[in-house]
This record gives sequence, C-alpha cells and structure tokens, in this order.
Amino acid sequence: MKGENKMKKILVLLLIIFCISTVLIGCSSAKEGFKDGLESGETKYTIDIEVEFNKPYGGETHMTIAGKTDLPDGEEVLISVVSEENDYIASSKDTVKDGIYMSEPFSKQGESIPKGKYIITVETSNNDKAKQEKIVDIDY
Repeated sequence: MKGENKMKKILVLLLIIFCISTVLIGCSSAKEGFKDGLESGETKYTIDIEVEFNKPYGGETHMTIAGKTDLPDGEEVLISVVSEENDYIASSKDTVKDGIYMSEPFSKQGESIPKGKYIITVETSNNDKAKQEKIVDIDY
C-alpha cells in the first residue's frame, strides 16, 4: 500500500509539472497574440523525432528521444512523453547543438517503460518556432 501511495503521489506531481510547463509555454505564445501559423517574416523550422531504446541500468529498457533540427544552436527544446493507458507523463529539456537534440533516458521510476501507446512532443521552449508530435506503440 505504501508503495502504491508513493507512486500515485509521484504521478500526480509529474502531472502537475507537465501541466504547469504546458501552461507556461502557452502563456508565452499567447502574449504575442495567437495566429494560425507563424507571423510573416519568421523562419519556419523543422524537428525530426527518433525513438531509441537502451538498457543502461541492469537490463531495464529505457527510452531516449533524439533528432535532427534546423533550429539554431542554443535553442532550447522541451521533449514530452505521455501515455494515458500507462499513467505516464515525463519531460526533458535539451539545447540544440550542431542541429541535434537528445533527451535524458525516460523510464518509469527507474524501471522499464511499459508497453503501450505514447505521444511524443518536441517543441521549442519559447517563441513557438517549431513543434513536432509523434505517436509510438511500444511493443518490445
């Protein structure tokens, strides 16, 4: 029981962190006024999403998100992973360098990522310069 309560508290905390970061990102873009697409004169950037699985810790399968982008070096990206069926929400930040970004390894409290569908979103932390979403079905 104690383990379940602790897990529930951690999941609730992750959900709150994810919601707050989503609201903050939304508020920063809402300040400049919502427009469908980018304002004229702004460059449209692309972000590729690649999903890799590795076993860095005692045979547990962890997931890493990486990709190429034409965003300028120094641009910060937010990488989010969500699975409703597994009650899983996690995020990572990275700074683009030489056209590449990479997340920290994602796990479920240090254990393997559970099988199931996940929505992966990669977007710029500010100015909404680029956003990409990918749905993956994990079935080792």
